Amino acid sequence: MTFRVDWDEDAGEELMRLPAAERRAVMSPVAKLEAFGGQLGSPHTSQVKGSRAGIRELRPRSGRSPWRALYRRVADAMVILAVAPEAEHDRRGFDRAVAPGRGTAEGDRRMTRRLISNAEVLDEMLQDPKFRAEWERTALARAVAEAVIRYRAERGLSQTALARLLGWSQPVVARLEAAEHNPSMDTLLTLARTLSLRVHVDVGPKTGVVAKVTKSRAA
Repeated sequence: MTFRVDWDEDAGEELMRLPAAERRAVMSPVAKLEAFGGQLGSPHTSQVKGSRAGIRELRPRSGRSPWRALYRRVADAMVILAVAPEAEHDRRGFDRAVAPGRGTAEGDRRMTRRLISNAEVLDEMLQDPKFRAEWERTALARAVAEAVIRYRAERGLSQTALARLLGWSQPVVARLEAAEHNPSMDTLLTLARTLSLRVHVDVGPKTGVVAKVTKSRAA
């Protein structure tokens, strides 16, 4: 199951102004939001302090990115309202980005600007060779991150609890979920054997890199 994610057209334009590596970093937690919807939790998303409109922030690189994607639920979709600098890095810039979102929260009927699907935003960015290279480079990392987050969510495990199960430290699980770097073969073997996962990677001249992580039939 996937959840619908749309972009306010202004937010999409803000995203396009970021360097390719930062756009990829922002789109990675957006992909997680599509996969998990309102179940996506810390450290990938958090409530915006002081917001009475249910505005949340996606935290690229598990909070280590200087950028945030601000979003809230509107009807049956998650709508990304703005791309903002991280609050501690630029409080005024963050507050300016949050303010329009607070306005729309007074009533969904006031949201008159055009919304763009996340698929359209991604398709547009993939036309940029620099972004495409970044996106394909981390295809396996994103697939593994989603599988690890899903495993935790289905069992109510914290990152620390899953790390104990795998014989790792909590920062190792955090790095996997951040999807910044592709996991090693040893890491994939541990995940496959301990969590009963299967990893599929296909590399082609037209498709680029396509990665998928599924549950083993024997699980």
